[in-house]
Amino acid sequence: MRRLAYAGDVIVALGNATIDDQTPLPQALLQYAVGSDATLKVVRGSQELTLTVKLRERPRA
Repeated sequence: MRRLAYAGDVIVALGNATIDDQTPLPQALLQYAVGSDATLKVVRGSQELTLTVKLRERPRA
């Protein structure tokens, strides 16, 4: 599996939803099923990147 996200990346959008105080990431993720593909927009340093990721089940702590 290739790593797409890195420490320090800031997720600013998931699909068409802007990630902010009104729509936090956990709430936006409710619109997706485990195993589906999703588009993330992240800010890495001064760059904004668009990444396509496959959503997996959250590991148990």
